[in-house]
Amino acid sequence: AQIRAAMRTSPQLQALERESDFRIAQLLAQFLQARGSRTRRARLETGLFVLATSLGAVLDRAAVADEDDGVALVREAKRMAYAYFQTLV
Repeated sequence: AQIRAAMRTSPQLQALERESDFRIAQLLAQFLQARGSRTRRARLETGLFVLATSLGAVLDRAAVADEDDGVALVREAKRMAYAYFQTLV
């Protein structure tokens, strides 16, 4: 969480984080298509990018929250990922 927070301190590092999230989305989209997903590649990449970015933000927050809030945030991240992922496949 501290590294990701530090990455938000400069435009160059923010761009690097966005590129990393998009690369993750591309790899996951490629994997899903190889497994038979018929969703358009561009839709998969966009949706997975939003999911990767959102999950990163929620889990960053969970990392610095107190234990009860952290557990609740992780639980919510799981629900969010499952629900959003289901709309993509």
